[in-house]
Amino acid sequence: MNKKKQQIDNSGRNLSLAVCVLFFERVEQTIECIKSFLLSNVDIYILNNGSSPLARSILGKFCERYKQVKIFDSDTNLGVGVGRNYFINNTKEEWLFFVDNDIVIKNKDWLQKVEKNVSEHPDIEVFIPELFNLHEDRYVSYHSIRVEENKAFHDLEIENDLINTFPGGASIINRKIFERLGLYDNKMFVGFEDFELCIRGILSEKPVMAYLTHDVELLHTHRYLRNDEDKKATLTRYDANFIEKSYKQITEKHNIILVSGWKNWISRQTEKTLKVDVPFRRTRHIRKGQLKVAIGPVFDEHGGVSQHIFGIKKYSTHKVEEVPSKFIRNIVNKSGRAKGIYKKLMNKIGLNHYNVLHSHVNPWFISLCDSSKKNTNKWIHTYHTLYFKEDYPEGLKSWQEEINRSLIKVASKADIKISISKWLHDYLLEKYQIKSEIIPNGIDLDNCNNANPEKFIKNFGVKDFILFVGNISEIKGPHIFVKLAAQISEVKFLMIGKNIDKINLVKNYNVSIPENIMFIPEISHEDTLDAISACKVFVMTSKREGLPTALLEAMGMGKPVVVPAHSGCKEVIHSSDYGYLYEPESFDDLINKTKEALISKKIGERAQERVKINYDWKILAKSIDLLYEA
Repeated sequence: MNKKKQQIDNSGRNLSLAVCVLFFERVEQTIECIKSFLLSNVDIYILNNGSSPLARSILGKFCERYKQVKIFDSDTNLGVGVGRNYFINNTKEEWLFFVDNDIVIKNKDWLQKVEKNVSEHPDIEVFIPELFNLHEDRYVSYHSIRVEENKAFHDLEIENDLINTFPGGASIINRKIFERLGLYDNKMFVGFEDFELCIRGILSEKPVMAYLTHDVELLHTHRYLRNDEDKKATLTRYDANFIEKSYKQITEKHNIILVSGWKNWISRQTEKTLKVDVPFRRTRHIRKGQLKVAIGPVFDEHGGVSQHIFGIKKYSTHKVEEVPSKFIRNIVNKSGRAKGIYKKLMNKIGLNHYNVLHSHVNPWFISLCDSSKKNTNKWIHTYHTLYFKEDYPEGLKSWQEEINRSLIKVASKADIKISISKWLHDYLLEKYQIKSEIIPNGIDLDNCNNANPEKFIKNFGVKDFILFVGNISEIKGPHIFVKLAAQISEVKFLMIGKNIDKINLVKNYNVSIPENIMFIPEISHEDTLDAISACKVFVMTSKREGLPTALLEAMGMGKPVVVPAHSGCKEVIHSSDYGYLYEPESFDDLINKTKEALISKKIGERAQERVKINYDWKILAKSIDLLYEA
């Protein structure tokens, strides 16, 4: 033990660093926070930010045993920004590790890892550790800030772990950043003080250089608070009036409106610590069935929207019911008349007995949610995509125009709107002023892991093929895939989907069908997953995609993917590290990228890891639940 401690001690001697903790009540968690850093032997500074005499006494008795811990005292609560400024002005270390007092460090060798990161990235001003929120059972996801005209959006996807903002209470910061940009704004008592500093950097055309370091991890938890002093601390930290003043200060100071759903966020934070007298891992079982959710419609089990709904139902902690249910679905799908009768019946009955209504795509169900909406329930709508005239040379059909009208005119009235991709979120906001939350489409990785390539090869007699999954619609570009097969004749090609066969392809697109291409009509989702698991390369030739399920599933199984560099496909692939993006107007580029994918080695593994982190329904469903509960 002593030898190990000595090694950790030695590692910090080349790095001038101190830990800084603001202390306002929550003395038990503050002591746990301090304990987690003691072994590193770095200096630990505590600012008693106006805590009660009893809490200060308890903390003092604990800290007096450790020479590396020093407590500063303030008679009043200085707030978050001014409190951190106090540390900056009263310490001399080059690096300051700011942590909130309800956070602990998980790595015993964190200091070695920080020192290594500082050495490898000399231009970085802020290092951001991984942060796991125990009360939400998930890691925090980060985005950069973008400023457009007089608005700031915190939604820009990061690249190469570089980011232009940071969480002020969970970051390792070089004090030179405060020399460059100034201290935290002393008019901001709590909330957005770190955002405001980073906006200064953007406006100066020298944004903050922050880096996500994945080898250092923090654990953050909101515990249920029993004593009045600790509850007071939480109400102060999440006081809507204080935070609103900070929000307005950004506008007054920079003439910039920060687009943020902060009011819902602070409501959730206080609820977690003040209203639930159980730890998180038990509340999941207690909340099971607490809210009754109607989600739909699900008439067709094959499409990406249906799989999206199934993912939410499976992993939500609430009682989510498909509309119609599987039993009713089997009945009404037997004839158009039966479906019509069912819809008329549901129009009369309504959905008033549900706590939450969650609609997707279908105009009938969107109208049903609209007519069923009361003060006693909540309506959420998820946007998957729209139909665009430029994608259809002969114009939109009447049913496509009906869907567009419903999405723009009716679904926009929902209490909460969700977009499954950033490009769609931005389009809706710019074109129709429809504000939405971004929760990406996801997949059930358990289904991907259970896919059986041997079963598919045995049942369908084909292996070592390049795969297309879609339908005959022009938006999916099936004729382009056929032409691709003709150009790579030495490899087998397979197309799976509704109405995809030789007759329809020749009739609709007047293409020649090469001998190396095979067709399988619409099959079950399980069989489709087996096919993906058996393929060599997965290719998409769509004109536009929301955030395609089949692409996520292929990546989730570690397959090399080739997709057009636009819309949801480009958003999912993100960079050449995770797949092959071809220029949509360049058929030669599609051919070359497909050939590269056939010989790729590691790209599928990286793609699989990206999907696990960003598109797993086990994680995404928790974000949906937060909106159900908001």
